[in-house]
Amino acid sequence: MIKNTLLIFFTFATISFAQGINYFSTENRKEFGNFLFESGDFIRANQEYREFLSKQENDTIRVRYAETLFQIERFTEAADYFKSAFYNSSFEDEARLGYFKSLFFAGLYDDFKKDLEINEYISPVYKNNIMKLNTMTYYLEKNPLPDSTELLSYFEDEARIKMSEFYLRKDIPERKNGTKATLLSALIPGSGKIYLGEYGDGITAFIATGLLTFLAVDNFNANHKLRGAMFSGLAFLSYVGNIYGTALAAEKFNIGIKVNLDKEIRLYFKENNYFLPEIKY
Repeated sequence: MIKNTLLIFFTFATISFAQGINYFSTENRKEFGNFLFESGDFIRANQEYREFLSKQENDTIRVRYAETLFQIERFTEAADYFKSAFYNSSFEDEARLGYFKSLFFAGLYDDFKKDLEINEYISPVYKNNIMKLNTMTYYLEKNPLPDSTELLSYFEDEARIKMSEFYLRKDIPERKNGTKATLLSALIPGSGKIYLGEYGDGITAFIATGLLTFLAVDNFNANHKLRGAMFSGLAFLSYVGNIYGTALAAEKFNIGIKVNLDKEIRLYFKENNYFLPEIKY
């Protein structure tokens, strides 16, 4: 791709030179910027568009410039440029969608919701897409979820079913009770780990603590007090360690539930391109 770009660049420059044309004219910068934009080279397209806009105003180039900022993840700047095309522009609707998607990807969810209350900011053409982005902000935040009725109303068929599933898993996570797990391990060593699904660790803890306790009792009965005391200490450490380990495992399990769900949600959104339409500027 780089070789092709350079070839076209030098070919165009040669022709321009031969014809006495200034390659760095405003019009040529626009055309070259468009070529880079269409090729997905958003960094250099951004540079060409910036030079063009410093000398001439153009609706298409303004929203394309905003899109290049979005593509190179300068989301806050992208939002500002999209917003500048809200009025008296051929791309008012696209600019409004671009503005909200920039706030979304910047993680500025509070600003997103605040501006969502301004009716003139909402594009009637892309309102459904904007509201879907709004729903996704709730799924990515740490705050409690609002009522699902309105949140899910903008999604169709399979997407609504999947979003409903995520809603339930986020609203009522499949957590394990840490206190219950700890008490189980205190009553029967290893049982708390089994409750958490760590069957191997649970069985190991049960056998280790039970064996050490048996050896301690057996040695005391045989009047081997020193060995009995040693095995008693080891049995106690195994017992206490099992309880402490269970408490940590329960906390880790619950954090893992949240982290894994968050990853699954983000992956689903990404695979569906955040339910954004493909727009040709």
